[in-house]
Amino acid sequence: MTDTSAGKSMLADAIDLARQGNKNDARWFLREICRLEPGNPKAWLWRASVAEGVTEAIESLDRVLSLEPANATARAWLDRLRPPVVEVDTYVCFLCAHEAEREFAFCPGCRAVLSLDLDVIARNEGADLRRLRRAVDHFGALAAAGASFDVEYFLGVAELNLLNSVAALRHFRRAAQFDERGGELRDVVTALARRPLVMAVDDCLTIRSLVANTLERHGYRCLTVGGGVDALSYLEEESPAFVLLDVSMPFMDGYSLCRTIKARPNTKRTSVVMLSAQDGFLDKVKARMAGASDYLTKPFDPAGLLRVVRKYVQ
Repeated sequence: MTDTSAGKSMLADAIDLARQGNKNDARWFLREICRLEPGNPKAWLWRASVAEGVTEAIESLDRVLSLEPANATARAWLDRLRPPVVEVDTYVCFLCAHEAEREFAFCPGCRAVLSLDLDVIARNEGADLRRLRRAVDHFGALAAAGASFDVEYFLGVAELNLLNSVAALRHFRRAAQFDERGGELRDVVTALARRPLVMAVDDCLTIRSLVANTLERHGYRCLTVGGGVDALSYLEEESPAFVLLDVSMPFMDGYSLCRTIKARPNTKRTSVVMLSAQDGFLDKVKARMAGASDYLTKPFDPAGLLRVVRKYVQ
């Protein structure tokens, strides 16, 4: 969303709802505005005013100050909400090296959540993906030279903020072997491992990104794969609870891959939903004959995707 009259009108409506005491509706509008227009400090400030809890309010005010460091209202409000910290010369983000004069759990530079709060990370909609991928490349090179707690832990936090909990879990498990964070890290490993694993196989990067972004924000681990051959190699090690499978792919189409999944002992009970731009009766029959449980037509919205996943994943 850009600074258009429509965008201003939506924000004005949300502010009116907040002033009238209708916080639930105002909160919905303001979250949507912040998602579409993450660079709007006024929207983040009003979002803080109707936040459901202190954590969300602090996160919103931190976002205001990352956009407008001189915003006195946000600074004063944040000082009241956040307990005082012992000041040191400089605090540095371990992912992007952004420096600040006070400690922060939300980096003003790469806009990543630096804590292990999975719910807060799932709600964070403005992370700088380019900086986070650069951090993954950097720490990945260090890990190749020799594993350590810090390197694996930093990789896990970066991958979580990239909504890639499959990779994050792998790095946190390696970090836990050094046992420097004790129970906190082990609790996160347990929580991530309990999330249902969904595999999305599609040669379209946009579809894979949409599926992963939606499912990761709603408590699933999502493993995205670009083709059938790669999917089969992953299935040697992983046993997903659900597979979303594109029909039209090079080298191995979705029907062939579905039959292979259903023929394997470790995946024969896995629910498979075929994904296609075609919505004909014959296409659905072919999907059923291949062993698919259901059929989802492109284009689909996030709500429709969640409905079909929840239908087959308890």
